[in-house]
Amino acid sequence: MKVTNIEIHPDFTPDVIPSVAFVDLSFKDPKGSNPYNVIDVTGLDADDIAASMYREFGLAKIYSLALPKREVAIQIGLNPNFANNQSYSDLRDNLYKIITSRTGQVQLHFKNGTTTTAGLFGVVSKFDSTHFERTQMVTIIIQCTEPLLKQLTRETVSVSGPPGTGTYPSQTIITDNKSTAPHGFKMQLHFAAAVPSLSLQDFNYNFYYFTAIPVGGFLTNDVLVFSSEVGDKTIYISRGANTIYLADVIQTGSTWPLLYPGDNGFAFTYANLMRWDSFSHIPTYWGI
Repeated sequence: MKVTNIEIHPDFTPDVIPSVAFVDLSFKDPKGSNPYNVIDVTGLDADDIAASMYREFGLAKIYSLALPKREVAIQIGLNPNFANNQSYSDLRDNLYKIITSRTGQVQLHFKNGTTTTAGLFGVVSKFDSTHFERTQMVTIIIQCTEPLLKQLTRETVSVSGPPGTGTYPSQTIITDNKSTAPHGFKMQLHFAAAVPSLSLQDFNYNFYYFTAIPVGGFLTNDVLVFSSEVGDKTIYISRGANTIYLADVIQTGSTWPLLYPGDNGFAFTYANLMRWDSFSHIPTYWGI
C-alpha cells in the first residue's frame, strides 16, 4: 500500500469544531514547513500473525490467520508559525481536541495523494509531550482492537443473473484486486423456486464449503440475507413480512466463506433456481 500522508481524525467529525477536524501528517514535506511533522510511526506492519490450524482434509491442513490487537505509536514534531502568533501550546491543544469525540475513538486515514486507501480505528492510550525541549514533540499511542486496515467505503460488486454463470461453468468469479488480507462479505440472493438447501463452495478448494438446511427448505420468492464479516456474521431468510434466522441449521463442518486477494470462485447448489440481488465487501489490508 502506497502512503503519502496519514490523517488523524476524531471519530464522527461533525461533533468537533471544523477548524480542528483532523491533523495531516505528510511524508512529502522535505522542508519541514507543515505545523505537524512526522518523525516516526510504528505498529503499521503485520509483524505478529498468529496461525491456528482448525481443520484437516486428508493431507490438507487449514489454518486461520489473525493479528492481535494493534498498537500504533506516532511521534510528531511540532512546528508552530511564530510569525502568526502560533505557539507549541496551540498545536498541542489542537491534538488534544482531535482525540476527543463522542465515541472516544480516533480514526487514522492512510492516503495516497488525495485518495484515502484505508482507515484504522482505535483509542488513544498515551499522549506524551516534551514541554521543555527546544524542539518539542508529541508521542501518541493508539490501541486498535480491530487490527486490520479497511477501506472506509463499502465496495459494491456488480452481479446479475443466477449464481454460477461466471467465466467458468458452475461458478461466479468475484475479483478483489485491492485487498491484501482475507475478509468477509455481504450478499443477498432471491429464490425463483423452492429448493431444499443452500450450499456454497469454493470452486477450486472444495473442502471449503458452507451449507444451511432450513426446516421446510427455501420457498419461492424467499430472499437470503448473508454476511460473513467479522462482528456481523448473519444468515436469515426474508419471507414476506417474516424473518427466519438460520444459524441453528448451518451444517457441521461448514466454514464461513471469505474473499481472498485476486479471483474467488463461488459455486452454489441449485444455482439455476436463484438470482443475485447484491454482493458487497470492504477491501482489507494486513498493513501498509
